Amino acid sequence: MKLDLIARCGYSPDRWGHGMSCLLEKKPGVRLVNKLRGILLLEGDCNMFNKVIFGIRMIDRGTKANVIPQENHARRGSTAIEVAFLRLLTLDVSRQRRHFMAMASVDAANCYDRVGHTFLSLACQAFGTPVSAVKVMTHTLAKMKFYLRSGFGDSTRFFGGDLDNPMEGLCQGSGAAPAVWLVVSALLIHYMQEQGCNIEIRSALSASILRLCSWSFVDDSDIPVFETGPTDTENDLLQQLQHAVSIWEGGIRATGGALTLLKSFLTIALYQWKQDGTYFYADPSEAIPV
Repeated sequence: MKLDLIARCGYSPDRWGHGMSCLLEKKPGVRLVNKLRGILLLEGDCNMFNKVIFGIRMIDRGTKANVIPQENHARRGSTAIEVAFLRLLTLDVSRQRRHFMAMASVDAANCYDRVGHTFLSLACQAFGTPVSAVKVMTHTLAKMKFYLRSGFGDSTRFFGGDLDNPMEGLCQGSGAAPAVWLVVSALLIHYMQEQGCNIEIRSALSASILRLCSWSFVDDSDIPVFETGPTDTENDLLQQLQHAVSIWEGGIRATGGALTLLKSFLTIALYQWKQDGTYFYADPSEAIPV
């Protein structure tokens, strides 16, 4: 009842405006500050509010309304292994059909920490979350006083806490962060589909057509393209892929985020034939002029 009252009134208790940041090792033994992951410890009832309002109710509404696209594998009942398996199956389709294929694997930089609150609010409201509940979460983060916990103890000084210069993002450790990023990325996938960035695969058994624009799991996304006709060249394929990646990057940038170039890469499958009719994989560096 208390959390429901807070959601209806849109009031963020002052006690919720204190968080403790812990820096954990991403890789064992690597303790460089820029290589650590910051986890924010929130008040227990504050994080319960985030999990109930966003992690449960908002996602339940989106699931029942069937507005979470099948491309998003961070939803309930799905796993990261499915993304790797689908990537492999799509490459198999390209090999079986001998159709040129390219796929960009892109990574969103600090996806939880870079979401702007304006886009966050619109995305949550699009999934039926009351604006008063969204206001509680965003106002709590905007006024948050961040303390630091280390091996030397807890800091007595803090950063943040200035509503004239508010903090944004979702914060690692917030119970709302995975759910909110799910709806944000769902809207980006719908945007990709509206822009026509889809591949089509026809089932050999049912003749049904499967249309997909990407496979996403949290901040990692694979964007595939096939050749559109027998006259397509290698450069046509790359231009098609560049268009799809530009659409995705533009959507990520609209949320406040960006792509990580060091974690993004390209996979390309080109086919050439020998005199006896057998095929081999062409070297992209020789097939595509720089």
